Amino acid sequence: MTNSDNGQFVIDEIYRSISAEYGWPDHKPQVKEMARIDKEIYNKYIGMYHSKQEIRPDFYIKIEQVNSILYASFMGGRYDLIPESEQKFFVADHGWEIEFLKDETGKVESIRYSIMVGPGTAQRTSSIKQAKNI
Repeated sequence: MTNSDNGQFVIDEIYRSISAEYGWPDHKPQVKEMARIDKEIYNKYIGMYHSKQEIRPDFYIKIEQVNSILYASFMGGRYDLIPESEQKFFVADHGWEIEFLKDETGKVESIRYSIMVGPGTAQRTSSIKQAKNI
């Protein structure tokens, strides 16, 4: 039992720890390696992305850079994005993934995500300077 709106994250971590210790087939922790990429590429990803979710008709993901860290903000939280490759990133504590999708000219036009609201695709709507607060 937890006393928090985010208690499921603690419970999930406990499941993963027990599974690893006892060799259970379920709830195994994922092991990913951080890729070394040029942080200048982050400028191509910064912006606001919009998705129409069934349960959240107007769902926004804001991608921003602070110092040399890329963040995704949505539903009141801000999460560090760790590079797995030049276009694919993950959130270490939750196993969520965001992949930046480019058009034929190399411009980022959307993202594919698998986060707390489920999998989906969000279209780029604006740069951060034009983006509304979420």
